[in-house]
Amino acid sequence: MKLPRADERSKLILFKGGLDVTTPPIDKPPGMVIDAANFEQDLNGGYNTIEGYERFDGHPKPHLAEYAILHTMLTVPVNVGDVITDATGTVIATVIAYTQP
Repeated sequence: MKLPRADERSKLILFKGGLDVTTPPIDKPPGMVIDAANFEQDLNGGYNTIEGYERFDGHPKPHLAEYAILHTMLTVPVNVGDVITDATGTVIATVIAYTQP
């Protein structure tokens, strides 16, 4: 079986059109979107995610979360996802990022 050359298998299609829900898919020119969720057309062409979009799945809203950057010298290794507790066992933080000096 002879495989097609690379230039015959792929074609660059820029998403520069818009959302067209009336034209049959076979008649749409390349670059038109058939369906999209949480995207909007960019003023300079192409598409961007909607600014300010936030998940709504029952979890706490990310924009309401409290974040802090702590510079500290640790005596034990930590990993992303580790829970930090105080002496009484009360959760005071969860490690979301860690960089070594």
